[in-house]
Amino acid sequence: MAWTFRRTLLFCFCALVLALGGVSAYLGTVMIGNRVYAEAQERVRSNLLVARAVYDARINHVLSTVRICCELPMARRAVMGKGVDTICAELARVRVENALDFLSVCDGGGTVRLRAAPPFQRGDSLGGDELIMRALRGETVAGTHIFSRDELAREAEGLEERAYTVVEETPMARPRREKAETSGMVLVAACPVRDARGDLIGAVYGGQLLNRNDGLVDQIRDAAFPGGEQYEGKPLGNVTLFLDDVRIATNVLTAGGNRAIGSRVSKQVYESTVEKGKAWSARAFVVNDWYLAAYVPIRDAVTGRVIGMFYMGLLAEKYDDERTAALGKFLLVIGAGIAAALVISCVLAYRLSAPITRLVRASGRLSSGELGLTVDETTHFTEAAGLTSAFNEMSKALKRNDDALRAANEALKVANRNYMEMLGFVTHELKSPLASVTMNLDTLKKGLVGGLNEKQAHVLRSIIRNVNYFEEMIKNYLDLSRIEKGELQVEKRTIDLRSDVVDPVVANLQDQFDAKKMVVAVDIPPGATLNADPDLLKIVYDNLLSNAAKYGAEGGRVDVGFEESAEQLRLNVRNEGKGIRPDRLGQLFRKFSRLPEEAQAKQKGTGLGLFISREIVEKHGGAIRAESEPDRWADFIFEIPKDAV
Repeated sequence: MAWTFRRTLLFCFCALVLALGGVSAYLGTVMIGNRVYAEAQERVRSNLLVARAVYDARINHVLSTVRICCELPMARRAVMGKGVDTICAELARVRVENALDFLSVCDGGGTVRLRAAPPFQRGDSLGGDELIMRALRGETVAGTHIFSRDELAREAEGLEERAYTVVEETPMARPRREKAETSGMVLVAACPVRDARGDLIGAVYGGQLLNRNDGLVDQIRDAAFPGGEQYEGKPLGNVTLFLDDVRIATNVLTAGGNRAIGSRVSKQVYESTVEKGKAWSARAFVVNDWYLAAYVPIRDAVTGRVIGMFYMGLLAEKYDDERTAALGKFLLVIGAGIAAALVISCVLAYRLSAPITRLVRASGRLSSGELGLTVDETTHFTEAAGLTSAFNEMSKALKRNDDALRAANEALKVANRNYMEMLGFVTHELKSPLASVTMNLDTLKKGLVGGLNEKQAHVLRSIIRNVNYFEEMIKNYLDLSRIEKGELQVEKRTIDLRSDVVDPVVANLQDQFDAKKMVVAVDIPPGATLNADPDLLKIVYDNLLSNAAKYGAEGGRVDVGFEESAEQLRLNVRNEGKGIRPDRLGQLFRKFSRLPEEAQAKQKGTGLGLFISREIVEKHGGAIRAESEPDRWADFIFEIPKDAV
């Protein structure tokens, strides 16, 4: 379909409207998506604050319980070893009422006087425990702490079983040799006990085990997501406590509906949160769904090192759906606006193009021979009116000169017809004789019609050289034509440089090398590959090797070299001979360049081979140059990237 002015104008208007609409749609899509997810991330952050508040409140509850016990007279009596059994029963009641897993009293030397949880073990020394020693130095300590399996067993029966967690194989988790986690993460508090004079006489400590503490994680979730918020039948959010990288308490559920105890966090999150102590937040796949997840480190109350993580996740599906719904409404509005703009564009294009369309139609009629034709100059646009007036004057002038132009045109037609007939005749007449000459020369050369004496062979070789020159000239001019027209296209594929390119070229030129008793050494390893156009590289090697055969020394050596680096191949063709003067090297790759030296002047050529070779190498993203030592050698070097961009 022809592109009229009206169509072009309409196309430009529509393209502008669609481009502006597309940019607006893209920016709006990005802004809406960012807005929705920013709100979701903000909710995750606010929920983390709520979760931290619940977590800290649980620590404060443990601390308050332990602190109250320290102030009781019975704690002082227990430290002194008086009425331990009675006191143990009373503290056991306090422990149960305040939901502590263990509550214990030790004297000033760190020896445990009583434990208020079965099996009520006492008498062991905690003098090496830094948590207890800090309390015995008068400090109040509260926070999260790691208890070993043996420590849990001493404090209360059943705690080591609760802490024991089989580690599940989890995709993207870091390598881990241990198949089970036996330690426990505990919310613990320790306070000093003083006598009536205020002297330190012992300490009380107690705590809650976090491993499998479903009540705590569910309490945190309910505080962050009141009323058990759900979306599409799924909990909107969930909470997890990690000991190192293992889930020890969570309301994240597996596909079977069980809590995902024992599954692990990814290596990326572990390295950021546990190893580097930094919070991590992003969209993440958690067990069986995508979540907007946030992880913050949990530090040991005694050592300060990171011992685990706290995770808060928000179901991403809800915000994905909100984003999709918002985008749908936005795109609907944008689409309506674009449609209205397109209608207006069509009307404007028609109004603007109407006078031009009349001129185009009139021009068509004028070109068909309706000389003297005039066009209505009525229009809303001054410029169009002026253009129409000029057209009318031109049409009248053309009418006045019609007879003279017709006569000149008839003469030109005759001359052009004669030229085309002669060109067709010459092309047709040259094609068959050239093919016949080539075939007959090959027959004579092979001796199929009888042997030749030395003079006849000499003449035959001269004829073959001239025919070869003629074929080379045709080939070079055809390649030049492709270059000038911009039709030289690189069709890349993976090739074996030696077998696909170099060996066929060397074989084709072997007669020329043999005629001058030249030795060709190809130093390209089999299997050397690159991504390039084999037909174009054959042209390069054919030009360089045929030049080596023409200008190389009689009985000399031709080396076809190869060097490989990580990114490119360095290739060269080097021949012994007269070489090239340094001041002439810069002229080699110009179009129709011929060197005036005697050795080069004796050889026929178009001066196009090196120019064409340079164009091909540069089309492959490479470069070509020449080096020489006069009277000794010449070397043509070209470098091509392995991927031949």
